[in-house]
Amino acid sequence: GLQLEDVEILLVGSELSVSGEYKEVCGKDCAFHRRERPVGKFRRTLQLPVDIDEARVAATLKDGVLRIHLPKAEAAKPRKIDIQVGR
Repeated sequence: GLQLEDVEILLVGSELSVSGEYKEVCGKDCAFHRRERPVGKFRRTLQLPVDIDEARVAATLKDGVLRIHLPKAEAAKPRKIDIQVGR
């Protein structure tokens, strides 16, 4: 399975990179008829469409599921502009 020490998450600008390794959970004495979970190293890189608030990025790993919370930076959020009446 996926363990915390086997995962690295990097955020550089608008690029998110996740790499790690799925370890064998059964050992050498197991035989598989069909395997649906990957084993070995992986790396995924995503180009994010908006700026991220790097100070609020959070990641959790629970039951082999990695969740990454990437909140938008305030500058990337839409702002309502008040219209002044001309006199």
